[in-house]
Amino acid sequence: MAIDDSPEKSPGGELPAAAQRPGQPATSREILLLGAGLIVLCLVLTYLFLSLWPTDLSSAKNVSGDSETFVTWFGFQKMGFPTKVDARLLLLVMVTGALGSFVHTATSFSDFVGNQKLSTNWVWWYILRPFIAMALSSIFYVVIRAGFMTGGGEPNTLNLFGIAAMAGMVGMFSKQATDKLSEVFDTLFRTAPGGGDVQRKQGLGNPAPVIHTVDPSTLPPASTPAVVTIKGSGFTAASVARVHDHDCPTLLNANGDLSVTLQPADLGREGPLDLLVFTPPPGGGLSAAARLLISVDAGSPGGTVAGTNDDEIDGCAIPVVNPTGDEALPAARGGVG
Repeated sequence: MAIDDSPEKSPGGELPAAAQRPGQPATSREILLLGAGLIVLCLVLTYLFLSLWPTDLSSAKNVSGDSETFVTWFGFQKMGFPTKVDARLLLLVMVTGALGSFVHTATSFSDFVGNQKLSTNWVWWYILRPFIAMALSSIFYVVIRAGFMTGGGEPNTLNLFGIAAMAGMVGMFSKQATDKLSEVFDTLFRTAPGGGDVQRKQGLGNPAPVIHTVDPSTLPPASTPAVVTIKGSGFTAASVARVHDHDCPTLLNANGDLSVTLQPADLGREGPLDLLVFTPPPGGGLSAAARLLISVDAGSPGGTVAGTNDDEIDGCAIPVVNPTGDEALPAARGGVG
């Protein structure tokens, strides 16, 4: 979610395709609307949580999942609706999961707004996060009621606080919850090595990136962006080059190489510059570093500084008035006259 300044044009006048940014810094109005929406979401979810909480469920006897209860909105019977006990518990789990996701979403929002790093291309992450948590909490609840993790039971024998706590933590820690489900079902449906997608050659995981060469391998210090080509294997459209722990605009070429746009901040001083390539999961990973040299001698034949003429090669700007031709020199005698 980090925001960089818009890249400058290349020396040729064209903006490299790899330098185009997908998102823009969020404006004050957008931040205000998103923040207000999160506050309203919290209030609505809290009210739904209190309305759906079955206060009389634990004290009732012989309550089954098909028993009918009545949910009242804002204290008015006309605004309520009848529902089965199991459906009411499922709605409670979904709302609690969304409340848990609100904690994560609001924390992330305040952190990035405080650091002035909120970008518009993350707006849908904030919008969809509660819905993802609702679905994931529902799946976890069904798994628990099915007896994968507990013995199940009738609604009046369930620990409502335990169920609500589970749903809230699943919403707050969606990634860890997804990993746990993956662990459970990987154990239940484990296949033999070499089978499945490997045998069918339909693996969905990204390959690990490997850098072979960087072209050019040496660049002069510059105040404008420069494009280098990373040649290697395992690159995908999602692969991105990294320099100094920040991502560079990266474009996958038709031949499988990566075109990387280096910013003036990366090219401002002489010395080695380490380039890495990161490919996101599934699979993927971080490549080993390849070294690019930033030097004033880059691109000059014989190691001379670009733009220096022969008269100034020794550091003096005095032209040679009467140059001596090679044919006027005596024959070499091994250093003895």
